[in-house]
Amino acid sequence: MKRKLAIILAAVLTLGLIGCAGGNAGGGTEEPAAQSEPAAQNTQTPSGGGAEPETESAVWRYEVEIVSDEQKFTADDGTVIATKKSQTPRLTLKREGGSAADEPPKGMRAVCDAFNEGTGTPMLWDVDIEADAREQYEWKKQEGIEFMELADESEVAGVYQHGDLLSVLGQCYVNLGGAHPDWGYVSWNFDLGTGSFFTPALLSDRSGEMCAAVSDEIVYEIYGTEWYEGYYDNFSEIVRMLTDYDAFFNEKGMTVYFQEYELAPRALGVLEFTIPYAKLGRFLNEDGKRILALSPEDAALADFYEADEMWNWFEGAVPQDDADRRELHIDGADGGWEMDYYRVTIPGVTTLAALKERLAARFSDELIERRFNTGEYDMFREFDGVLYALPAGRGDNLMVDSVEYSVRMDADGKGGKVIASIQWQDYDDVKGEWVLTEKTEKELPFAVTESGARFSDFVSVW
Repeated sequence: MKRKLAIILAAVLTLGLIGCAGGNAGGGTEEPAAQSEPAAQNTQTPSGGGAEPETESAVWRYEVEIVSDEQKFTADDGTVIATKKSQTPRLTLKREGGSAADEPPKGMRAVCDAFNEGTGTPMLWDVDIEADAREQYEWKKQEGIEFMELADESEVAGVYQHGDLLSVLGQCYVNLGGAHPDWGYVSWNFDLGTGSFFTPALLSDRSGEMCAAVSDEIVYEIYGTEWYEGYYDNFSEIVRMLTDYDAFFNEKGMTVYFQEYELAPRALGVLEFTIPYAKLGRFLNEDGKRILALSPEDAALADFYEADEMWNWFEGAVPQDDADRRELHIDGADGGWEMDYYRVTIPGVTTLAALKERLAARFSDELIERRFNTGEYDMFREFDGVLYALPAGRGDNLMVDSVEYSVRMDADGKGGKVIASIQWQDYDDVKGEWVLTEKTEKELPFAVTESGARFSDFVSVW
């Protein structure tokens, strides 16, 4: 049997990633419940005009139906040797109001056709269950070996529909008579607004950065589990090499799936990791924002994560080209010393003015100026009109055990606060271990502008 590592594509566009069901980074997964909400594009067909009595117009909504099929295969002697079961999602239109004579809009019918043409029986393996079963049955019959019925099954495990987003999760199971069966997940992700399937790359103009951020979140979550030593030694390298995932969207965010054997031995099963939308928000383009439709709280939290990244540029965590160095002499009483600056490689930021413009999207003018005037030396300098920065950096604050972030919006929606709930810890010399101490909160106020949340106070907890 040849096991496919990628989803079988049933449409011109990839149906892979997305990039959710409940996350469980350990062994086994919890099957997500199917759920659905009406699509945002509710189109009405106009009622008759002229002197005809006024009647209620029909409102058409998208709805997913599940089509089931089952086949039994038998040997010449009548023995059932294999079962093939499948469920296929079909996008239909449901009429509310109006009369049975009302026709759905052509545009909405075209959206349904595009989805239905692009979905089929979910597959993870290239299996001809009937042929495999006949071959095994005849061979085992001749050898006097007990034959167990083979199975190839798939079902729709989750449906999430909200606004322009339609995400469908399929679960696959196959038993080819070996020591154990195999199972896994596939997904279809569809934009009801344009009538097309989408991949993560289409949600962002910075898809490389988004994939890297997703990989970092997954690796961080794995290290946070008590069984991370059960993963392959190079699991972090495998995660960071992948640029596409099997995943499912729902109200919690994007859940990424790794099939059996991809990151760990089969004992850990299919692995899933939920990435909150707030961790993706800063990478989304206009289509991504429309499709995922982040809540005001998630949008503000996404802007906070971007601001936190920017804030840490001043601590030395700024992308730099180590091969492009400029030396600056600093005068001093003992003759002075030399300082090395390296070219900044933040996309779209090549000058000091461009850097301040980028920062101005997330920080007030006063906060920016304060940040630029906190050190003895200039963290950033221009050489020949090009931006360079000092190499620096610091480790995490070991006194912080964990931080949870939440958002409290103002009643008028024009601003709010990001609340950082910090759990502190200290090292107990007697016990020889870290122990939890107090828990504090830090409030970071922001105003909502055209570019999102703009903070008037900020601190990096770690």
